Amino acid sequence: MLGKARQRHYLARLYDVKNEEPSRVRSVNLVARALYPARGVKKLSVVQARIVGICESGAILQSSKIELIPDHFYLCLGHFEIFLTCAKLRSGKDGIFVRFSEAQDPSFVDCLSLIDSPLDTMHKMQGKHGRIIDLKIMKRS
Repeated sequence: MLGKARQRHYLARLYDVKNEEPSRVRSVNLVARALYPARGVKKLSVVQARIVGICESGAILQSSKIELIPDHFYLCLGHFEIFLTCAKLRSGKDGIFVRFSEAQDPSFVDCLSLIDSPLDTMHKMQGKHGRIIDLKIMKRS
């Protein structure tokens, strides 16, 4: 007997409007955090995840606790320096594909794909790849 289909978060449904496949997924090895509200809005839960592929419209995440990540969450890069609003689109054996709320700059995605150490903070990356990461961190401030 089939159970009820799980209702997706109302914000996550907005991201499927353009359900096209990403054109160019770059292989990366970045450690990130998935942040989402727990117990209302007073507390945040954190799940560590690894970004294994990224493109302008989204990313492919892997984690041992991937099932804990809700449909709508924030992806944190570095040491809480860059936040990207995300929604789950598809789950598979390789991980989950998430879509960003707004498309990222291709040069920023290229810079992320050039990072050598998965544990580098974005502040360590400032100045190494032009001003792309600098501008992304400053935009948040």
